[in-house]
Amino acid sequence: MNPVVAIVGRPNVGKSSLFNRLIGRRKALVHEIAGLTRDRLYGETTWNKQPLTIIDTGGYHYDENDQFLKEIKSQVHLAIDHADVIIFLVDSRIAATNEEQAIAKILHKSKKPVIVTINKVDNPAHLNDDSIFYSNYQCLGFHDFINISCSHGLNINNLLDKICHLLPKESKTTAISESDAVKVAVIGKPNAGKSSLVNALLNEERVIVSPIPGTTRDSIDTFFEQAGQKFILIDTAGIKKAKEEKNIAELLSILSAIRSMERADIALVVIDGENGITKQDQRIADMAEQRKCACIIILNKWDLIGKDTNTLDEYSKYLREKLRFLHYAVILPLSAKTKDKINTIIPEIVAIKDRYKIKIDKSALHDILFEAQSRRPAGHIKRRVIRLYGLEQIDSSPPVFRVLTNETEEFPKNYLRYLENRIRERYELDGVPMKFVLKRKPACS
Repeated sequence: MNPVVAIVGRPNVGKSSLFNRLIGRRKALVHEIAGLTRDRLYGETTWNKQPLTIIDTGGYHYDENDQFLKEIKSQVHLAIDHADVIIFLVDSRIAATNEEQAIAKILHKSKKPVIVTINKVDNPAHLNDDSIFYSNYQCLGFHDFINISCSHGLNINNLLDKICHLLPKESKTTAISESDAVKVAVIGKPNAGKSSLVNALLNEERVIVSPIPGTTRDSIDTFFEQAGQKFILIDTAGIKKAKEEKNIAELLSILSAIRSMERADIALVVIDGENGITKQDQRIADMAEQRKCACIIILNKWDLIGKDTNTLDEYSKYLREKLRFLHYAVILPLSAKTKDKINTIIPEIVAIKDRYKIKIDKSALHDILFEAQSRRPAGHIKRRVIRLYGLEQIDSSPPVFRVLTNETEEFPKNYLRYLENRIRERYELDGVPMKFVLKRKPACS
């Protein structure tokens, strides 16, 4: 179990920049717009063989006009509760503010180890200047402090050394390594119920839930374990229509959601069942298919739909028609709000995870190809007969198949779908995408 390090502070002191420095990749959104990070954001790093889980938090502030102020404060408190060591990040150019005095009181009550980390000390000659702390931040009541520059990467290694020195001998936290967990991205348009679904699955207020579209702007990772299986649940920003992508925050959010799909094993595509399928739902489904995620279509708000005996069958046909990109996806009707049928999701994820890793031996694929061609030959291209010489699996997660043929440039896509359907007839692969790679093999002379 990894020790957890939380980064807290008021807005725009560089928390997300430090988070990215510590985990070594651009996972948090970083821009000059204050307040981009509203929820907790998790990432992993290792320093001197010590694995660490880093939590980025929303800026703690007093703007009474911020409709998310109460929720942001709640998320900061939760991050502090989960942490073993806390980085209290401040700006070297500004003396301790009233907001920072308030944060200090919370941190003292937590009785957790705290490092006052003074950012934006961009001149290397000032990194060992203790006067910055004693003149501006000694009033906060902490003793451990360090000067750093996130933008230039100065003193970050010394900060990591200090963190490791302050770690308790036995962490009581429950962070989980990405390497042995199923990564599940929750995707969909704004206000489809993604954050409510995450909270229902975790049975806690893990992410901010609001009726205002666009609340989640970062992709938020949650590590949890159920029935012996480890999961990383990724709540993503709602993907808006192109014409609604009006500012840098929304554009960065969309990029973050797309990156989440690219690293996920399984995508939960959340659909607002009450409002039906929109072009934006179709666009999101296409994004998931292009990235070859295993997919479950979550038909949310099922409790709000009038039902009769055939409702689910009819709605499923409607979904299949509108979201034909995800023809292989499993459909689960439920209500995140009432938690009705919420317990169907985890067993389905586990089942799909096993199917996602399927490996089919060459002889079985040979039989499938022979039977497929017997039932329906591949046809002709410009009077040339399309010949298929072999079918083999070359990768899994998702399964990738190589087709040996005399025609790769204009091979008919509908025949690849036909081969896919023949494989699906033989093996239960609901929820699992497939990839096909064409390899040219000249016809025998």
